[in-house]
Amino acid sequence: MKKIIFLTLLGMGSIFTLTAQDTTLIYGKWAFKDATEKEKAKMDSTGLAMLPMFFGDMSIEFKSSGLYDFQFMNKPSKGSWDWDDNNTHIELVSDGGEIVQIEISELNDSSMVMALSKGVFIMNKVWVSEEDVTAPAPVKVENVSATVDQVAKKWFLQSREGGRESKYQQEVDLMLSKNLYMKLHANGKFDAEVLIVEDTAHWHFGVDNKSIIITSESGSRIWYIASITKNEMKLRKGKTSELWTFSSKLKH
Repeated sequence: MKKIIFLTLLGMGSIFTLTAQDTTLIYGKWAFKDATEKEKAKMDSTGLAMLPMFFGDMSIEFKSSGLYDFQFMNKPSKGSWDWDDNNTHIELVSDGGEIVQIEISELNDSSMVMALSKGVFIMNKVWVSEEDVTAPAPVKVENVSATVDQVAKKWFLQSREGGRESKYQQEVDLMLSKNLYMKLHANGKFDAEVLIVEDTAHWHFGVDNKSIIITSESGSRIWYIASITKNEMKLRKGKTSELWTFSSKLKH
């Protein structure tokens, strides 16, 4: 439930353009202060009372290395972040592969205003650490490019490696490998089924066709293409060590 709140909360807001110099002001840790007066004017007494209870622990730290730490409702999230080409919004990609975009309508060295789907909120800068401005970027894992013809087919899960080391998880992985498939259609439609649970969504390539982004009502998730051949595709779940191997041939 908290993941759904996190994905739906950080929505689209007002658009503006920052200069290249201004964008560096984002470095550091930001903590929730209040909603804007315009937003509070829309709330009743109950909403005003719940505002600090709901958002009180919300904070986000942006590092120059391109990494972020997010905290909301006692649930932390880590990953990478970047401005878009026009400096109009920031895209967050969590280590687990969830993609979220946030809009920022004001930014200076001590405060910023983030426009979210639930309103517009003021964030105060708590600190700027040495790591925030000097930490080296993490080592990038090399991924491969793919074409629509290569990926647009039905894929059956063969195995899942990394991040699932307990005996119970190994048994779950074995069960999934026998009962999970996904189909990527050339028109961008996405179908998946595990056991008797079916799901539909949409997909598109990420930058340089080196990743597959799947978008559903609950949000977007990115999978990086580790390798691909005619009958096999290996996908890495976000920035985790999980490597999922799919085959276009049903395993008997």
